[in-house]
Amino acid sequence: MSIRKARMADLQEILEIDAVQLVTNWHERLYIDEIVGEQSVFDVLDVDGHVMGFILFRINNEIADLLQFAVHVDFMHQGFGTVLFENVLVELREKGVSTVFLEVREHNDRAVSFYKKFDFERMRQRNNYYGPDDHAWVMRKVL
Repeated sequence: MSIRKARMADLQEILEIDAVQLVTNWHERLYIDEIVGEQSVFDVLDVDGHVMGFILFRINNEIADLLQFAVHVDFMHQGFGTVLFENVLVELREKGVSTVFLEVREHNDRAVSFYKKFDFERMRQRNNYYGPDDHAWVMRKVL
């Protein structure tokens, strides 16, 4: 197992994990833009040459926003997400980031607990963020 930068060759496996775990409206072009983007931190969890998780932040000055984070269903609840998240927080700190933001579904208690484990605090609710009556918590961590 290793954590490395996302590459174009990873795109299909990233899209497959997204389709199962995130069910987002992200399409291939968005991921391509982030793989090549200079303001992106896009890391993957590589297990035997296959992507089993990924995490994507965009940096703007000293602020980083979590855009996507998912672990393959076969690797969930085994600590891989924690390792991936810890690694990227160190990387963000090294890049001069002082504050990290993310949005999480308000009823996703497991995810909220995960982020609280890393000292993220709920800041406010963002109504209809994921769609009608599907609200998000905005969470923040100061590095």
